[in-house]
Amino acid sequence: TMKEKNSMTVKAWETLMSLSEQQGRRIHEDAPAEKFISALKELMTAGQVIIRDVSSHEEGNENGAEHIGWKDDLYYYLLPGLTYKAVCQFYQQQGGVFSVGENTLWKHIEAAGIITIAQEGKQVRRAINKRIPAKGVVKVIHLKTSAINL
Repeated sequence: TMKEKNSMTVKAWETLMSLSEQQGRRIHEDAPAEKFISALKELMTAGQVIIRDVSSHEEGNENGAEHIGWKDDLYYYLLPGLTYKAVCQFYQQQGGVFSVGENTLWKHIEAAGIITIAQEGKQVRRAINKRIPAKGVVKVIHLKTSAINL
């Protein structure tokens, strides 16, 4: 009957919409920027990485935690290679894989609007010079502290 047909059409549409929403959530959860932030939060909370105050004169790793950058009120100044390595190792230890390369990750982070970039003509630089009292000038990723919210 027409009533049964309409009922089946509505159920099919609801099922399709539900599956679509689930897929959208999975894609969002698998987004490289989201995975990066999630891993970085866990690494920081667990004390597996150190991000020192920008005015600190301390150097090096401590208590098995790797020093990956500095911070102030506005930014985390992350050493790109060490930070990427720490995030990759985090996922490997969980039996997973961080599925994008380092340069691609920074492009995703930029697209998410959570880092500051420098543009020189057509060239975009994601690792920008920052003067760190204990180190001098270093190239770092300027990640907005609001992206972490610890």
